[in-house]
Amino acid sequence: MSSYPYTWLFVGKKTSVAVSGPHMQILDTQTGNTIHSTHTLEESKKIAVVKSGPIRCIDVDAEHLHIAASGEDKKLKVWRLDGLELLSERELPKKPTEIHFTRDGQTILVSDKFGDIFSYPLHPIRSEKKSSPAFEATNISKRSAILSHENPSDGTLILGHTSLLTTFVLTEDDKYVISADRDEHIRVSWYPQGYVIERFCLGHRKFVSAIHVPQFTSSALISGGGDPELKLWDWMSGEHLGDIPILQAVEPCIAVWSPKGRANQWDEDGEEAGADAESAGKRKGKGKKGKGSARGKGKGKVENEDPTLTVVRPEDIKTTEDALMGEESSNTIPLEPVQGSSTSNVNPEELQESSPVLVVSRILSVNLLEHGRFVMFSAVGATAIFYFEFPSDLKTRQPAIHAFNLHHPVINFSFDESGDVWVLVDCERQGPSAMREEAEKRTVRLLRWVDGKLGEVNVDSTPSLVAALNDSARIPATSAELKTLDLYLELSSMPKNVDPEHDPMRRNDLDALEAAANPFDSANPDGTPQIGEGANARELTQREAARLKRKLALEAKIQQDQGIASASPSVEPENRLPKKAKSETGSSAEQGDIEMQNIA
Repeated sequence: MSSYPYTWLFVGKKTSVAVSGPHMQILDTQTGNTIHSTHTLEESKKIAVVKSGPIRCIDVDAEHLHIAASGEDKKLKVWRLDGLELLSERELPKKPTEIHFTRDGQTILVSDKFGDIFSYPLHPIRSEKKSSPAFEATNISKRSAILSHENPSDGTLILGHTSLLTTFVLTEDDKYVISADRDEHIRVSWYPQGYVIERFCLGHRKFVSAIHVPQFTSSALISGGGDPELKLWDWMSGEHLGDIPILQAVEPCIAVWSPKGRANQWDEDGEEAGADAESAGKRKGKGKKGKGSARGKGKGKVENEDPTLTVVRPEDIKTTEDALMGEESSNTIPLEPVQGSSTSNVNPEELQESSPVLVVSRILSVNLLEHGRFVMFSAVGATAIFYFEFPSDLKTRQPAIHAFNLHHPVINFSFDESGDVWVLVDCERQGPSAMREEAEKRTVRLLRWVDGKLGEVNVDSTPSLVAALNDSARIPATSAELKTLDLYLELSSMPKNVDPEHDPMRRNDLDALEAAANPFDSANPDGTPQIGEGANARELTQREAARLKRKLALEAKIQQDQGIASASPSVEPENRLPKKAKSETGSSAEQGDIEMQNIA
């Protein structure tokens, strides 16, 4: 039977926290024994955990005392790590995108998809004064004047973006919060006075999905997202220090692709339309017949098939013959659709139209002292962990990007105190099983630094925790439960609508194309229309050609109709009498009456 992949792992000195699907487990770091697990709770509590859906955001405080997590139910849950006891449960206004504890562990910051960051005390404060109706009415009226949406749990607004807030970090001294959004913006604000904006770091052309402040250089900021490079900043001054190109190293390793036409899938509340098709169908189809359709209206349309992703086509990937497990390489292996997974039902035509999408998912750094300072990052759907030496000056030398290929899509990764790298992979998306049968079974991989390079720890030498996570701690799951995880949803939700009609860079081409002569008259030998001449000429995309053809046909029809109308003279019918003035008509009628009287 299949099992949940691990999506989060926090390795501590004594205990470690592992997240798989909707479940959390507390394990002994030294022995690997499971101390507590939500999977073994009594039936009623276990049902409530599963009903909350997969855990999307989670953080553990520095002392490993408390856990703050949120799932599909949009509730902030605080757990005591010792005993895995649920301490509180608070409703969030929108789906969260990131959760962080402050350094003292007494405050929880939550960003949401509406662009706001709210702070919540570790333990909810409830007094008689706050529970009074008069206080509630006054407090609501004050908050409604500045909030873009109401907070049902009385969270304190720290700051707000006008776009979906993708990620944020607190500086080491907790004096600043650096936030990023889907509209290419990075903002440096005071904390907790988030309304004071210290600086903007502007320069990204696409969404920003990951930011990181290295501990060894607290004045630097590394950001990445959909652009083909990472950007390095001095975040206090807003100065752009340089770019680190990554696309050439990452693209060959992207093994999960996003089908075209699936981008920018949001419902009316700014949340993914495809996150949970069944629940979305119930919500949008409430009070209507046809329960099985699960479809909404407009932007909230939810399709029955999983909107996540397709698997890379083997013929489109350059592979290295006889690739060995754990070798450092920028090549990937073709993945095969998993039986019962969402990719097995994808239309073959969509496979042909799918395209790789770069989404940087996480950026971390480590100081190896005499061996150097390194930055590591991962990309959604890529099978490798990427790293490079932190550059002292980007103007003189560009760092080399190294890729350690794990041959399965990387879900997440983290460091322990010794600097070892714990990588979580999705083994349900399998490669050729004959090459790495043992590796197929291991969802947790341990990498170690050796002379400034990464290498995988031998299976026989791995700590007990790694062995337990790959064996006894795994939680079984059905194919339907695995489908709800949406591990690669960012590939379709992060990119904006990139159709030519919505792309300002391409829209200029379309306007010039429509103003020019008919490009179909000067098409390529194969019949494909083009714009421009000589070296600047390019072929039209299928969508551009269809749009232009419709417009030209409509214009021709209008001109034809106008030509017919102008060429046809107005002819009066022979039997129709000319109109008479009202006075003439009245006098004729009176004269007729006089003549009738004379005849009589």
